[in-house]
Amino acid sequence: MHIGKILIIFSFISIITTIIFLSKSVYSDYIEITKYDDVYNYINNTKKTNLDGVLEIPSINLKVGIVDNVDKGLVFVNDRLIAGHSGNCKVCYFDDLDKLELGDNVYLYKDKETEYKVDSIKEVDKNRVYINGDLNLITCNKHDKDRRLIISLIKIKSI
Repeated sequence: MHIGKILIIFSFISIITTIIFLSKSVYSDYIEITKYDDVYNYINNTKKTNLDGVLEIPSINLKVGIVDNVDKGLVFVNDRLIAGHSGNCKVCYFDDLDKLELGDNVYLYKDKETEYKVDSIKEVDKNRVYINGDLNLITCNKHDKDRRLIISLIKIKSI
């Protein structure tokens, strides 16, 4: 009986150690895109970074770099669509996207600063995704992976 308890404890410790190890190796690149220095340097053109842009949404306290792989963070799908994960993961930067409201400001830093306003908020079937704004943000519905949340933005001004 005593040996059984020891084996259970050892197994539990092994599983926890494996999870910690794997999560560090899988998400090792994610820290770079949220580092203050990289985001600041990209926005102010003070130093070369590996970012493709920076997205800032003050109402949900989001300011994060855009990269080339959605499994590392936010990514440009094309010039009118930015995709990101929502849910419970280290790279789920769009987890609070469902808290946006019409008229909220969104800023994109890519070559220049562009200000947008939230124009529409829609939830659609994952097979019927469409975009209609000047810029669109897309993520999965946190509670139904067959649905997508699409935030359409209209451009206000470029600086």
